[in-house]
Amino acid sequence: RRRTGPALVGGYALFTTVLPFLALVVSSLVRAPGLAPTPENLTLSHLGAALSGSAGPLRNSVVLAVGAATVALALGALVVGLERRRGFEPTGTAVTLTFAVPGSALAVAVLLAYGPLLRDTLLLILVAYLAKFWSLGHRPLRAAIGRTDPDLVGAARVSGASRRTALRTVLVPLLWPAVAGAWGLVFLFALHELTMSALLYGPGSETLAVVVLNLRQLGDASTTNALAVVLTLGVLLPAAALGWALRTTLRRWIAW
Repeated sequence: RRRTGPALVGGYALFTTVLPFLALVVSSLVRAPGLAPTPENLTLSHLGAALSGSAGPLRNSVVLAVGAATVALALGALVVGLERRRGFEPTGTAVTLTFAVPGSALAVAVLLAYGPLLRDTLLLILVAYLAKFWSLGHRPLRAAIGRTDPDLVGAARVSGASRRTALRTVLVPLLWPAVAGAWGLVFLFALHELTMSALLYGPGSETLAVVVLNLRQLGDASTTNALAVVLTLGVLLPAAALGWALRTTLRRWIAW
C-alpha cells in the first residue's frame, strides 16, 4: 500500500503533466514540425522569435497578474474585516458567487457595463480579473485568521506591547504565509487566464495566452509551442513560491 499510492500519483503526474510538457519543449526546439529531435534539427530560433515578438503581451500579462493579485488581496482583507461585523456575515458568500460564474459570461457582462468607457484597455481586463478572482484573495486569509487565537495578541498586550507592536510581532508572522499564498494563487490564475482575456482584449492589450491562441489558429505551430513554453516557465516560478508558502503555513499551524 505504501508503494502503490505514490506509484499511482507519480504515474498520473508523468502521463498528464511531465510527458506533455516534454513534448511541448521538444517541439519548440525542432526546426520544423515533424522532424526528429536530433542534434542537427534543434534550434533556438523559435524561442528567440517568440520572445522578441511577445514582449508587449508578456508585459501585459505580468502587469495584469500583479495588479489583480495585489488588489484582490486587499479586497479579500476588506471582506474579512466586514465579515466580523454584525449584518455583514454573508459578504464572503457573495464574493464567492462571482468565482462560480463562467468566465465567458462574466467577460460579456463587464464588456457591456464598462466597454464604452474602458474598451481596448488593460483596465477593462483587470476589472474582469478582480471580479473573477476576488474570492481567491479572500478565502486563504479568512481561513488563516479563523485558525489564529486572538488570545495571542491579548497576551502580548498584557506583556506590555502596544497594539501595533502586538500585531507586528504576533499576528503578522502567523498570517504572512497565507498572505503570500493568496497573492501567488491569484497571480497564477491571472497570468494564464484566457477566456476573459480573449473576449476583452483590444489593440495593444493582448495577453500572452491570447497570442498563443491566435498563433495556433493561424497555424504557426513552432512559434506557438515556443510561446507556450515561455508561458509555462513563467508560471512555474510563482507556483514554486506558492508551494513553499503553503508548506510554511502548514508547518506553522502544526507547530502551533
